[in-house]
Amino acid sequence: MGTNIRLLASNTNVRSFRPYLIAVAALAIGTAGCSSSRTTGPASHSVTTTATHTRTVTTTPHAAAGLTAEQMDAHLGVGVPKGWVPVDFGDARVWVPGSWYLGGASCISGQSPSTFMSVGTETTVVSCDIPQSLAPTQDVELATHTTRSRPIGAHTIHGYRVYDLKSPHAEWNLYEVPELSLRIATRGSLGPRILNTLGPSAHTLALNADYQLIPSTWRKLTEDNVVLDVPPTWTAQVDNFDCSLTTAQVTIFRQFHGVAACGSLQGPPRIAALKTTTVWMYLSPASSTLTPTRNRQPITTLHHGTTTISVYTGQYDPNALDLFVRKARSKITHVLTLWLGRDGRVAGGVLGSVRATT
Repeated sequence: MGTNIRLLASNTNVRSFRPYLIAVAALAIGTAGCSSSRTTGPASHSVTTTATHTRTVTTTPHAAAGLTAEQMDAHLGVGVPKGWVPVDFGDARVWVPGSWYLGGASCISGQSPSTFMSVGTETTVVSCDIPQSLAPTQDVELATHTTRSRPIGAHTIHGYRVYDLKSPHAEWNLYEVPELSLRIATRGSLGPRILNTLGPSAHTLALNADYQLIPSTWRKLTEDNVVLDVPPTWTAQVDNFDCSLTTAQVTIFRQFHGVAACGSLQGPPRIAALKTTTVWMYLSPASSTLTPTRNRQPITTLHHGTTTISVYTGQYDPNALDLFVRKARSKITHVLTLWLGRDGRVAGGVLGSVRATT
């Protein structure tokens, strides 16, 4: 599927708009086309040619550093049921039915809203302790966890050591994956099947230099003095964020009208609508209050010739990357948000192509 980049141009407080933004984004992204076909078999090992801005490199596709072929297949969803979609959190990914909804309360103790993601079959929050006989809901929660707990069992999934923990809620199963700094809680009969889809997230692949190469079939796209390489089928469109839906993979926002009038677009988005890779561009100079800020620690800093890219975890979506792009000796900083999508290799290619010309 495609990857999404946003260039933000103003400075409004996004937090108060976030439920509306996610819903609008979900619907807009959900209508966008895919840049690659769904993988139905194991990751390919055929020889391919990849072009960069400075050279052309012929390579045999291989797992990123620290990733096995088995983990790559897990990332691509090889063998998962038809209609299931990925849910990413930090370095981890699991696959769930595409009809499920994003949202819900935390049933893993000690989690703040910024340290967990919950998905499930219901649009309303169901008590963590309600019996399945009364509410036969299916839920999965992914949460940050860095402190080792005392396990009651262990097994391995796609090379990751998964520890069984005693759950404080009778209706839930609780697991810990230290390698991914992750806890996973599941409720319902699909829990074991979902757990067995565990793999690396798009975030993990996109930030790996092995996947920041640009296929020779991609084309260059220049907007607001930023150059990107994108899949050949991608299109770009100017939008004022006025509740209209776009089918373009690259959206250029010249101004922001707000989302107060987008009442029909509110409500919990289905997960399937959140998994297309696209680009949103907010034209500089960045004046919108929706622009991500840099009062955080960057994940990494990339140098593409005279361009420096400071990369942050998405301020308003953990499954995105905020990019602050600047050309050497320039006073202009271009702000982008890269939505990672299904296939982290697509996001990695886009990320590896970003250049500023002013």
